[in-house]
Amino acid sequence: MFVLQWISYGKDVIEFDLPDDCECFEIEPNRIKAASEPLLEVENALNAPIGVRLEDLIAPGKRVCIISDDISRPTPVWLILRSLLPRLEALGTRREDIFFVLALGSHRKMESREICEKLGEEVLSEYRVLQSSFTDPNSLILVGTTENGIGIEVYRDVMDSDVRIGIGNIAPHGTLGWSGGAKILFPGVTSERTVSRFHMKAAMLSNSYFGDADNPVRHDIEQWAETIGLHFIVNTVLLGGGEIYRVVAGHPVLAHRKGVSFGREVYFVKAPHRADIVLVDSHPSDGDFWQGTKGFYPSDILLRDGGTSLLVAPCYEGEGPHPIYARMIGDDNAETVLEALCQDGKTENWDPLAVAVGAQLSRMRRRYHMSMYTNGLPDEVLARAKIRRVRDIGRELARLLNRYGEGARLAIVRCGAEVVPEISESP
Repeated sequence: MFVLQWISYGKDVIEFDLPDDCECFEIEPNRIKAASEPLLEVENALNAPIGVRLEDLIAPGKRVCIISDDISRPTPVWLILRSLLPRLEALGTRREDIFFVLALGSHRKMESREICEKLGEEVLSEYRVLQSSFTDPNSLILVGTTENGIGIEVYRDVMDSDVRIGIGNIAPHGTLGWSGGAKILFPGVTSERTVSRFHMKAAMLSNSYFGDADNPVRHDIEQWAETIGLHFIVNTVLLGGGEIYRVVAGHPVLAHRKGVSFGREVYFVKAPHRADIVLVDSHPSDGDFWQGTKGFYPSDILLRDGGTSLLVAPCYEGEGPHPIYARMIGDDNAETVLEALCQDGKTENWDPLAVAVGAQLSRMRRRYHMSMYTNGLPDEVLARAKIRRVRDIGRELARLLNRYGEGARLAIVRCGAEVVPEISESP
């Protein structure tokens, strides 16, 4: 006898059969009631900001830069702006003194329809909207140096303002522990060289900080964001389906930590034990290979050594912005390459960002087997990453259950780019 199961594939669902005697448990965001009135939730957050008020920052004549995340993130920025913009104008800010910067990080430029979807048609037509540049030296400016000697280069137009407000979403993140907060500024609108050095430092740490806000990497970016000057944030906490659960506003660190406490309620999920096999989707980070591999992070928590992670990710836009990334995942000596780059600093012929993140994934791959179901990547990309291609999920699971034998444990993880499993048993 068989039981029908499912896993997300972008906006679609793939169904498959499992033997009814399979020892299987499911992990997905906790089922929590969404805010009944999302706009009211935004207004409540702005009415009771944490640590700093807009009234303390805004005055007539001051130029305000609103920094928003891009289309790869699910934040309903347009909804936040319905409450934020009237407040800024009520405090005396003229429309011509407000402008937007879309924080692309290393991502591609957004199309006009995507900007309209993100910010709203009125904002796109009535306000100046820019997209940050990651690589153009003429659009970047040096604003300081970290204690480790890393130059902080920022998108020049961001600094052409008196007040900087960041809008983003708080969810578990593989490098920083959690997204949101200062991340919108750093690495959101900093240069390739600045971001790369930051990621290289993070990758040299052996610990995984997925779901841990109190970590040295996040502390660093918050200190650097203070140097740059991020004055106020508005951050959402979303449920697995994208609905607003909570909104926080105020100080970039204090408000962020309150948001993390709400995020834990959604994304920290109890797991009864470790598994031999993890079937995981990459929702909501499924646009390309660079984003989609975030689904491997919960597998790293759940799997026993030698287990198998089967990642399901459509990768609609293919390999993404870092062609060397797949090769670094597949390089058994990726950490040696990373260490050499960190020591001599000569990154001209490398993509240090891809080396850094690739080294983290390479470390995972050498602990457990990686496989992937996707229609968005050619065979050679997966071959470079040493990730097994799967063409039939049900058939592959049957093969793996047989391989691991009687008592094999399977975990099905949904919203895998953001769910943090909490293991009940000891390792």
